[in-house]
Amino acid sequence: MSHKSEFVSTKNGFKVQDGTLNATETPVINNDGEWVGTPIPSSALATANVGSVRTAVPTTTGATTGTLLAGSQFVTVTSAGANDIVILPEPVVGTTILLRNGATGYEIRSSAPATVAINGGVGAAAESAIGANVLVRLVCGTATTWVGTNFSTAGVVSATEVAA
Repeated sequence: MSHKSEFVSTKNGFKVQDGTLNATETPVINNDGEWVGTPIPSSALATANVGSVRTAVPTTTGATTGTLLAGSQFVTVTSAGANDIVILPEPVVGTTILLRNGATGYEIRSSAPATVAINGGVGAAAESAIGANVLVRLVCGTATTWVGTNFSTAGVVSATEVAA
């Protein structure tokens, strides 16, 4: 007969269930502080987006460093080119994500652009363009919709571009 064990990892003080961490791994943690995924090797932490304050480095396809994990709340986007892509996590109703970038814009794509809309726009590779120095607030309203608002550094509010 087995039973579930819980212990507190000596690595970063996170609560870890049914697992171990070695010295070069960091756990994937949910909002309750519980380990919910395969530990991430330290060598991949720059691309892992661990925690609610995260970093995204858009890529030409949005893969790896451009893909946000569930639980993203505030994301600093460091883009090398205006056509590079950040992919949103799977939609969870009520989720709000803030994305802040610097002098280079980027594109936002939903996790399933053909069926999950950004400001009403869907399509096989539908994206919303984000300009330089913009704070974007995305709110998941339904299982298939994200609604986005942009804020300039001067506080001017505008709608995020409809994904197309």
